[in-house]
Amino acid sequence: MSFSFQAFGLHIRILNIQKTYKVCHKGGEIMIFEEFGVIELEKYLEELKRDYPIYGDVLKWLTMDVKYLPYGTLMEVSLFYRYVEAVFHNMFPAYLSFALLKGPNRYVLSDFYENSEDYGNGSESPENIAEDFIKYLLESMDKEHIDDCNEYINTATKERITVCVVRITPLPMSVYERELTYDEVSTKIEKLSQENKKNVIVIEPITYHLCKRDIEPLRDKYENIYSIEEFLHNFIGLSNDEIENINNDWSSNFEKEVKKKLYQRFEFLRLYEHSERINSINRLIKDLDSCKSSERTTILIIRQSIEEMLRVLHSWYKHTNAPESHTAGMLLHELEIPIKDSFGEDTYNDLNYIIEKANKLIHDPSLVWDEYDKIKMIEKTKLIYKLFKKEVLHDES
Repeated sequence: MSFSFQAFGLHIRILNIQKTYKVCHKGGEIMIFEEFGVIELEKYLEELKRDYPIYGDVLKWLTMDVKYLPYGTLMEVSLFYRYVEAVFHNMFPAYLSFALLKGPNRYVLSDFYENSEDYGNGSESPENIAEDFIKYLLESMDKEHIDDCNEYINTATKERITVCVVRITPLPMSVYERELTYDEVSTKIEKLSQENKKNVIVIEPITYHLCKRDIEPLRDKYENIYSIEEFLHNFIGLSNDEIENINNDWSSNFEKEVKKKLYQRFEFLRLYEHSERINSINRLIKDLDSCKSSERTTILIIRQSIEEMLRVLHSWYKHTNAPESHTAGMLLHELEIPIKDSFGEDTYNDLNYIIEKANKLIHDPSLVWDEYDKIKMIEKTKLIYKLFKKEVLHDES
């Protein structure tokens, strides 16, 4: 009697068993090779939308609506997904190494410590090698193979710990009826704990939230199971302030490197980050076209639409978001060179004229906005918007 993998999985779900099995039919018998967990795809995607400081904006890119992808073929979409998935895969081991390195005990992978003398005749410290490794992980566009268990050494006391990471990694080609299969988390924890009772098991945060019901009972059996927060706080002994400083340092340094590299490779990501702002600009220009607003409201619409466009351009050219405290005039000054290079000096002068005129009219209600100035400001704003769409959105409509 034979079963296909799909049929067998369906049979188990009918029996309301929350596990499925990889099977092989050979010689008239079913052989169970490996146990897998099953999770609904929607539940997994919802979890990716949570705020995880470790991953920054990477999770947003994994769950973005395909309408924001400027691709026409499945191969182009899959290439983008492969890159983002690789960054996502590499970030947690990179963060773990970063947190251990930056804490007061300064743990590094024991291989780096033992082999540090081989790098530049001792000129490279284990800490520098560890930082290079972390940077390599974050800059790589491929899923790097990293062992589940790695030994770290305290560079001061020479104490050694073995840290084992447990995480859900959806298996290739595992989507069936909107479900994902993955290596069974509880089985993996049991195996690692039994192999060596000194193993310190750290659960990746998304995995911890999705599989908490399976993980919690194992805590009564084993004392070495931690979420990443518990590991840093209770095992390594970092204070809340130290963990916050590490997270801020991680975000300000390494996440920027990840985003910068992906922004260079995929320009539309910067636009996706500002999708709400771009939609706001579209609405403002439509309001401007309708000419139904009062004069003061029209002036405010003109100034706001110009400022919003300059904020998008700041991200586009400078690869960083401008502080919200920066005014339109400050943004224009910072963007003088790229705007003149891309749009011409006339456009830069028009922007300067609109900002100065709008500010005067807003701050001094006694000033009269004559019909000539009104038409001139509205038409120049609409022209700048058209140039903005062509340059940034590649839209020539």
